[in-house]
Amino acid sequence: MDSQVRNVRKREIVAHSVFVYTFLGAVFGACCPLLAWVVDIANLGLPFTFDSIQFIHFKNPSHFIADLAPGIMALVFAKLGSSQRDLVRDRALLQSRVDERTHELQVSNEALNERTSDLENTSELYRLAAKRFEDLFEGLPVACFTVDRSGCVYEWNRKCAEVLGKSTLEAYLQPVDSVVELESGADRWREMFDQAFEGHEVNDREFVVLLEDGSRRFTLTSVIPITGPEDDVCGAVCASIDITERKSVEIDLALSEGRFRTAMNALFEGVMVVDSEARIQTCNPCGAKLLQLEVSDIVGTSLYAHPWDVTDWDGNPVSVNEFPVIRSLRKGEVVKDAVLSVPLRSGDRRWLSLNSSPLTVADGGEIVAAVVSFSDITESIEADNRIRSQMQHIESMNRLLKDNQVQLQQANARLKALAKTDGLTGLMNHRAFQNRLAREVERCNAEGHRLSLLMIDVDDFKRYNDTFGHPAGDEVLSRVSRVLESCAGPTDCVARYGGEEFALVLLGADERRAGEVAERILEAMNEAKWPKANVTLSIGISTTSPRQVEGKALIEEADNALYAAKAKGKNCSVHSAGLNGIRVERRRKAA
Repeated sequence: MDSQVRNVRKREIVAHSVFVYTFLGAVFGACCPLLAWVVDIANLGLPFTFDSIQFIHFKNPSHFIADLAPGIMALVFAKLGSSQRDLVRDRALLQSRVDERTHELQVSNEALNERTSDLENTSELYRLAAKRFEDLFEGLPVACFTVDRSGCVYEWNRKCAEVLGKSTLEAYLQPVDSVVELESGADRWREMFDQAFEGHEVNDREFVVLLEDGSRRFTLTSVIPITGPEDDVCGAVCASIDITERKSVEIDLALSEGRFRTAMNALFEGVMVVDSEARIQTCNPCGAKLLQLEVSDIVGTSLYAHPWDVTDWDGNPVSVNEFPVIRSLRKGEVVKDAVLSVPLRSGDRRWLSLNSSPLTVADGGEIVAAVVSFSDITESIEADNRIRSQMQHIESMNRLLKDNQVQLQQANARLKALAKTDGLTGLMNHRAFQNRLAREVERCNAEGHRLSLLMIDVDDFKRYNDTFGHPAGDEVLSRVSRVLESCAGPTDCVARYGGEEFALVLLGADERRAGEVAERILEAMNEAKWPKANVTLSIGISTTSPRQVEGKALIEEADNALYAAKAKGKNCSVHSAGLNGIRVERRRKAA
């Protein structure tokens, strides 16, 4: 571009020079008559050559001048016209180049503006994602905070201030052992974080947190490592659940049980608590003494296991099913003042007055046990007054037992809800599922029944969460749980195994029925209307064999089949029997 400008300037200089030459030519033309006069006076003749034209006018020099002037003028004007044409052409070429460069700059500017807009949109999306994460972290129902490898706090949600007693400002960038004081000492924090920084999860550790006001708070704490881009552990996230209320319930339960046992031991009569399977759970020392037995000989045994030779007041034999406590268990009867004769270890027989009452989970609910009180009336059968006094005392103790029963029922209901139910889906949680599976497998082994297990995983769940957010992911898990419940039978067991995994225990199901249930689940999922994107499942199936099996092995087989279903392309089911013992390489994709 610079060289072209220089060339144009050179041509302009040439044009100006031609103009000067033209002017000089005009002056020269004006002076031609004078020159002709001078030459004519000198009477000289000169040969002259210009552009290969020879003019010889020795005799008339004025003719020479007159012929020379038009040639010079024609030459000058020809040169001037050529220079102007070149100048116009070069200017047009330069203008074309300038226009092209201007267009290129405009295109580049538009591309730059578009890139700037994309960067601004990306920055806004990142800001919104960060805001959603912050809102989610702040809104978690449990106390959560993160620490770096030095143990300093980086994030601290609102629940932490409520549970751990420190604000975000007080905790930020401070060592966690200086922010949260444990009754067991700061070394417990370091012990958990050391395990987390080695890549291990630390789950369900119970701690007592000492607050600044002197109060104590019980927490259930878990620590999970945080990995960086290169899979190196760069920090840890700590989640603490306030279990102070649960601990209070447990303490109240222990105190209630202590009062119950103290009251039983203080009684002058024998008292037993018999469960729904007629197994003696509790017997006070007075009752053991009346029967001439040790407490250890009674507790844990079944009523059906003892020698039975009981008669009524008329001497008629009384079967075990007619015994007052069995009547309370089976029929819910409250039996009072039943007088029976029972044999003792010494061979003697004693008259006992018995009272029995059922214990239920709630008023009119399921009978879980029965309490029976008895006294020896052999030597005091005529002392009616003393007997009535003791009966009143027993009745008051029965009322106390009922009060304790209500407290126990309420505490048990709360503990069962906390221990067995998944909070999001309402299904059985992982621990309850493991216990149920163990019982069912044990029963199958004992009775020879078949049992099938379906391990179910939501396909691409992590991508769904990342795309639509965790609330949408939670809604998917809830809807999947309802689909599974609708496809399960009344005796089957549906549970949330963990994360986006579910488990379904099919009682009495062989391979064929398990496969039919799996296909019914997949079909129901495909027919369901999903608000944001279609959701599919991968299912792994295992079935018990005639040989003895364990629940752990059944889970491993179903899990292996699940990974085979994932490898097969997802949205399908695979039975472990079709794998022929081949273990599928476990590469869990982001779900």
